[in-house]
Amino acid sequence: MRIGLDTRTTAGETGVAQYGRNLVRSLAIVDQADEFILLKNMRHPIPFWSSHIGFRARLTASKIRLLHVLGGAPPAFYDKTFVLTVHDLAIYRHPEWFPDGQWFSTGFSYPQAVRSAAHIISPSSSTKNDLMELFKVDEKKITVIPHGVSVPLEPVLLGDKRYILYLGTIEPRKNIPTLVRAFRKMIDVHPELKDVELVLAGVVGWKSDEIIDEIRKTQCEGYRITLSGRVSEDEKWRLLKGAAALALPSFYEGFGMQVLEAMAAHAPVICSNASSLPETAGGAAILLDATDTNAWTEALADVLENKKIADELKAKGLSRANAMTWEKTAAATVEVYRRFSV
Repeated sequence: MRIGLDTRTTAGETGVAQYGRNLVRSLAIVDQADEFILLKNMRHPIPFWSSHIGFRARLTASKIRLLHVLGGAPPAFYDKTFVLTVHDLAIYRHPEWFPDGQWFSTGFSYPQAVRSAAHIISPSSSTKNDLMELFKVDEKKITVIPHGVSVPLEPVLLGDKRYILYLGTIEPRKNIPTLVRAFRKMIDVHPELKDVELVLAGVVGWKSDEIIDEIRKTQCEGYRITLSGRVSEDEKWRLLKGAAALALPSFYEGFGMQVLEAMAAHAPVICSNASSLPETAGGAAILLDATDTNAWTEALADVLENKKIADELKAKGLSRANAMTWEKTAAATVEVYRRFSV
């Protein structure tokens, strides 16, 4: 079968982009029977033309039997058979977290894609439940296929400093102020941890001014917080492998790929108990209420000061990560494709 893979969302370091790149690579390994056509972004001075009119014409010319939209939506009014991966529906749950001006996408093209898709792949039961509640999608139309994880084999030289790592975009739904306040309180209550650093790795996203202001204020008061900005893939893994813990206090995640990545890198994980994160963690992380600053303070200190707790989390996390491979993700995805092979 000739299958088109819409790879327009595979550029960059977002979770959606990483999903697309890893799935494309793994499909080539697990499925030798089908022919995969990579459909990339088209350059045109008019964005609507490149995303809709031009791209739809390209899909028609490619003569594919099935299209898999790896992220986002297909071109408007695309009427051929396609599978859609829906990563999360945060913008519908909490539109206040996102910039204005997305009315065409949120009000038309994405709802139309959800309705028109022959089948939908979701990375978590949390996102599946959102689809069923918000868009009234029939449960039979959705298959949950978790993401995988893979770790570079190259050795990483670790430094001497101890740090807690946050990995992700700096934006409202990530709930970074709770982490900053918990870190600050931990240092106040445990002065023996005064040399521990909080590393916030990721690009600064939308509606982040108040978040950055609180970070800067805390830095000026003498607390060791680093805003590293965008990190490369190699730097990401270096940070993960050297971290005393990964802390992810998000209010909402469609999957939370950095949880698996930290586990694969042998770092203890502390994350919120919101949305998909308990699924992704699989019992191998400390789960906390996203808004309970005191609980975050205690958990951070426990992982840093109690080797037994840290070692138990590392062992559980590594076992969890080893069970979640991109090849498994790809094989389950091929099973979805098979439904449209006749």
